[in-house]
Amino acid sequence: AIVRFTSTLRVDAGSTAVVQVSRDGATWDTVHVVSPSSTSTAIDVDVSAYRGSVLFVRFAFDGVAPENGEPTDSWRL
Repeated sequence: AIVRFTSTLRVDAGSTAVVQVSRDGATWDTVHVVSPSSTSTAIDVDVSAYRGSVLFVRFAFDGVAPENGEPTDSWRL
């Protein structure tokens, strides 16, 4: 099973973005760390290890505040 999406992750201040999955909605496993990109990038995340389970998927962005005058980090899906 694959989770497929497109992503543009602009990171100047050090923010991070990950894809996480959970079987119960309480305990989350990180299954993919998103690499920065300046253009829309297709990403496939293999979740076959969770086959047969009800699966919750979340996209988590941990934003870091920019220094004065720096552009803000952003993640577009």
